Amino acid sequence: MAKSGWMLQRGQTAPLLTSSEAVTGRIQVCVRARPIAQRELGEEICVSMPNKSQIIVRDRQRKGKAFEFDRAFWSCDAQDAKHASQQVLMNELGSVLVEQAQNGYNSCLFAYGQTGSGKTYTILGSEQDPDSRGLLPRVAE
Repeated sequence: MAKSGWMLQRGQTAPLLTSSEAVTGRIQVCVRARPIAQRELGEEICVSMPNKSQIIVRDRQRKGKAFEFDRAFWSCDAQDAKHASQQVLMNELGSVLVEQAQNGYNSCLFAYGQTGSGKTYTILGSEQDPDSRGLLPRVAE
């Protein structure tokens, strides 16, 4: 993605927008590789994230296809150093939504994906663990 005045080279990370930049109407596209579900334990993970703006999806023949985003969040393994918790999403995405609303601007968070891809977990989280609360309960606080 390009920010006015410069272009990103392949593999560079685009900075997330500050609240002042966000009010200009620029849409950010982010992706999250959700935590592995119990039923998936032992399965091979076909997604990798070499940096904070790129994902690579591999097919059954292990051929990879790279995709670029404004931000990519890795949440598959909580033990991984690059793990993005619900709090990380709040810090990087939710805080901008809160600041925009407090300043009188409209904002929107749109979650899209196939069934079971983690939309509900990202937005609402889990009631069993306070650290697993999603973006909506955190923004509403």
